[in-house]
Amino acid sequence: MHDTRPPGAARADAPAPQPGRPPVGDRFLPGFLFLTVLGGMTIGLGKVATTLFALELGATGGEIGFISAAESLGMMLVTVPAGFIIARYGARRVYFTASMGPAVLSLLLPCAPLWWLLAAGRGLIGLCIPFRIVSMNSSFLEKLRTLGPSRTGWYRATNSIGIAMIGPAVAHALISRHGPVLAFATCALAFLLLALLGRVLLPAAETLPPSASAGTDAGVLRQIRALLADRVVLESCLIEYLSSSTSSLHGTFILVVAIAGLGLPQGEAVQLVMTHGVASVSALFLLGALLHRLPRPLAYGASFTLACCGLLLLGTGRDFVTLAAGGIALASGSALIHLVNMDQMSRHPISKSKISGLYSLAQMSGNFSGALIGGLLAHIVSPQQVFIAWLPAVCAGALLLWRRARRPALPDTLSTSHS
Repeated sequence: MHDTRPPGAARADAPAPQPGRPPVGDRFLPGFLFLTVLGGMTIGLGKVATTLFALELGATGGEIGFISAAESLGMMLVTVPAGFIIARYGARRVYFTASMGPAVLSLLLPCAPLWWLLAAGRGLIGLCIPFRIVSMNSSFLEKLRTLGPSRTGWYRATNSIGIAMIGPAVAHALISRHGPVLAFATCALAFLLLALLGRVLLPAAETLPPSASAGTDAGVLRQIRALLADRVVLESCLIEYLSSSTSSLHGTFILVVAIAGLGLPQGEAVQLVMTHGVASVSALFLLGALLHRLPRPLAYGASFTLACCGLLLLGTGRDFVTLAAGGIALASGSALIHLVNMDQMSRHPISKSKISGLYSLAQMSGNFSGALIGGLLAHIVSPQQVFIAWLPAVCAGALLLWRRARRPALPDTLSTSHS
C-alpha cells in the first residue's frame, strides 16, 4: 500500500536507531553523495570533452547528435537486465566491474580520428553506465524511506553537480590548456577511483521485504510485465521518458548553438551548461521539502509549463542571458517531475533494483530519442530551431498523459498483490 502518513511521521517499518550510533541515513549519506558527485563528474567531463573534440574533428550538429544518441542506445540495451543482475549479485560487485570498462575506453577516445569512431566508443561506454546508475539509484531508493521526503532529490542533485557543473568546468580547463588527451585521461582515472570507492560505500546485497521477494522466481519477462501493469510505475516511466527526451536536447545542442550558431566564446558556452546544472541542483534540493504540499497534477502542470517556456527561450534566444534563462526553466521542470516520481516509487513494496532498471530505461530511452530525433531534425533545420520543432511533441505527450490520468483509477497491481 502507499504510505499516506503526513510528512515527518514515523513509519512502522523504519529501523529504530540504536543508542550511541548515528541514524542509518547519517551514516549512509556522506559517502554515497561523494560517490555520486564523482560519478556525475565523469559523465559531464566525458560528454563535454567528447563534444569539444568532435567539433575539433569538424563534426556537424547532426553528427554530434548521433554521437550522443549512440551512448544512449548502448545504455538502453542493458538497463533493464542491469536491474535484475544487481538484484541477484548486489550493487557492490556490479558497480566495480561496470566502472572498469569506461576507464579503459576513455583512454582510447582521443585516438579516434573520425566522428563515427567517437560514436562507437561512446556506445561501448553506454553499455557499462546503466550498471553504475541502477546500482546507485536502487541503493538510494532503498534508503529513501528512512532518509525522509525532504531528501528525495538529493541523489539527482549531487549527480547533477558533477554532470553539469564540475565535469564541464574540468573539461574546459583541461582542454583549453592541455588538449583533449589529458581530459580523457582524467576521466579514466576518475572511473578507476569510483570502482575502488564503490567496493566500500555501496551495499553488498539488496534488502527485500518478504512481500517483495514473493515473485522473484518468476521469469524475467513475466516480472517486467507485472511491474508495468502497475499504474504508478508505468505512468512514472512514461512521464520520465517525455521529460528526459526534452532535457537531452539541451545537453546535445547547447554547445553547438552557442559556439557554432551564435559565435559565443567557448567559456560562455560551457557556462550555459553549468547554469543549467545549477538550476537543476537548486530545484532538487529546495523543492523536496515542498513535495507533499503540492498536488501531483499541479506539479506535472507546472513542469510542462516550465518546459515549454524553456524550449521557446532556447529556440529564439540570441544572447547568453536568454539561453541561460531557457536552460533554467528546462532544468526546473525536469527536477520537479523527478521529485514526484522518486517519492512515489520509494513507497512501493517492490524490488528497488528492478524498478530502478525500468525507470532508468525510461530516462535513457528518452535521452536517446531526444538526441537521435534532434540530430535528424538538425539536418532539416538549424540546431537552434530544433528546440522550437520539439514543442509539438511535448504538447502531444502531455495531452496523452493528461487523458490517461482522467481515466478511472485502477488498483496498483504491485501494491494490492503485496498487501
